[in-house]
Amino acid sequence: MTAVAPPTSPATEERREPVDGHGRPLWLDLAPNPVFATFHPAHVVDGKGTEPTTAVLICPPWGWDEVTSYRGRRAWAEDLATAGFPTLRIDLPGAGDSAGSPDDSDLVPGWSGAIDAAARWLSARPGVGRVAAIGLGLGGLLAMRAIRDGAPIDTVVLWAVPPNGRTYLRELRAFSAMQSTQVRDAAGTVDGSKAMGGLEAGGFALSAATMQAMSEIDIAEPPLAGLERAMVLVRPGMAGDAALANRLEQSGVPTTRASGSGWTEMVFHPEQYAPAVTAFRTVSEWFASLPPPQRRVGTTSIAEVSSVELAAGDRDRSIRETPIRIPRPFGDLFGIVAQAPEAPTTDLCAIFLNAGAVRRIGPNRLWVETARRWAARGVPSVRMDMEGIGDSDGDPARYADVGQFYTAEAGASVDAVINAMAARGLGPRFVVVGLCAGGYWAFHRGAADPRIVAALVLNPRALVWDSGLLSRREARKVERLLEPDLWKRIAQGKIGASRMVAVSRAVASRAVASVRRGPGAHGQGTTAEVLDGALDALRQHGTRVVLAFSGNEPVHDELAASGILEGLHDWPNVVLDSLPASDHTLRPLVAQAAARELLDRELNRLIDRPG
Repeated sequence: MTAVAPPTSPATEERREPVDGHGRPLWLDLAPNPVFATFHPAHVVDGKGTEPTTAVLICPPWGWDEVTSYRGRRAWAEDLATAGFPTLRIDLPGAGDSAGSPDDSDLVPGWSGAIDAAARWLSARPGVGRVAAIGLGLGGLLAMRAIRDGAPIDTVVLWAVPPNGRTYLRELRAFSAMQSTQVRDAAGTVDGSKAMGGLEAGGFALSAATMQAMSEIDIAEPPLAGLERAMVLVRPGMAGDAALANRLEQSGVPTTRASGSGWTEMVFHPEQYAPAVTAFRTVSEWFASLPPPQRRVGTTSIAEVSSVELAAGDRDRSIRETPIRIPRPFGDLFGIVAQAPEAPTTDLCAIFLNAGAVRRIGPNRLWVETARRWAARGVPSVRMDMEGIGDSDGDPARYADVGQFYTAEAGASVDAVINAMAARGLGPRFVVVGLCAGGYWAFHRGAADPRIVAALVLNPRALVWDSGLLSRREARKVERLLEPDLWKRIAQGKIGASRMVAVSRAVASRAVASVRRGPGAHGQGTTAEVLDGALDALRQHGTRVVLAFSGNEPVHDELAASGILEGLHDWPNVVLDSLPASDHTLRPLVAQAAARELLDRELNRLIDRPG
């Protein structure tokens, strides 16, 4: 290891970036697919931090793990920055807010190329003497591929990373097979998402070409000459993690083993926020214990931009995406606005709300694709994070109580988004799109704000919320205990233990109540009264409402039981639609395709009938 270089000069110190608790959003301007990233400058305390430092690149996992771990990765980046390590987190091409599509034929080299570019960008930051990569799941495999190809990364931390691409694909196939027994299409058959030799897992697809390229990645494949050290976080009961550490050591890489507990909790569900603080601390302490890095005077041709121009599908025009922040009492909301400067202007603006606690990309990235497609048609579109979700401020742990999705403050935040878009000169007509809790707010803000001309509501978890709603739903299952088919499914093992516990509690409560007699939200009357009032307001405003349901959605059944569906002729502005398969978050690709078709059809209707 080379000797420590002298401290930076005052001129270099002045170039240090101001610390923003949110992190600074940017795009790495790569061709053909710019990469969305967030940079967290290191905190400098009491004059410390002028010596060469380790910069960290967080390489994300793929698919559902990428979605569920997003807020945890943000917390990890903030933790590292506080410990003095400038940190960059990225979305891989074809994922998140980066450009590209899962259908691209060259995804794997694009993924590893994005990691290489991000590492080079980091290495050129003032005061950086070393670049370390934290590779999570597939992100670890890709980081190792990038290192093999010459990325300036000399230190890696690997967590939940298989030894090679073949092992990773075997795990995905097993997960896909398990999922296919639970999620079926409208015809009762397993979703046919493996067309052309590809694979679908958790609602995310891999093409045959991508799978072939992934199968060729091997973590221990030489050369690894640029890699000076590694840490493997070993998960309890996962023998493959220790085997991975062994393979690295056999390849000549000094490797440290440390506890990797906390992974399962961090990737479990976005509504159950559980940052792996023990792992965060372990990694920070390890970085701090490393020999001081050599002073680098790095340069890079990788440009960063604060807004980015992207190709917009098959349309002969590009769109521009720009991050925005909207101040609220608890901090800032974060969103991304997509516009096409060269597109014919319309008086519409689209707002995409969070699907539960999934960040602004929407279910299986549906909001990203739709917002860009609509922007290319001249409809500016913003995809937003609400409080505590994605990159917005607030406490993400609050959503362990699902009632927190339905507070008055959440509604006020939606109003703030509409007002902010209007202040930017967008609108004055708005179409609001939401799934789950986002659908609830699209429905209710449409009833309150005549500027909303369409509310596109997909699989709402509720249309009227009160604290007893979920208990009443469980209680209704008591009636099913008399159905012979239920006992047959129990005997066949098709109903799990957790579901049986819920049903048992419902039996004990003996609280079977109808939807129409249930209490309304915040003491506003019965459920039916609140719904009738909202529907009347929507009719009075002339707001188009589309209620679209997958199979087995409780809200659909409750609307039918209450008589609302039978009486929809009283509200001719309300349309009922169905989505294939029985999955709340639209994981089957056939459901995603149907949702895209529905959304585009409604946009066509709004454009064809202006005002």
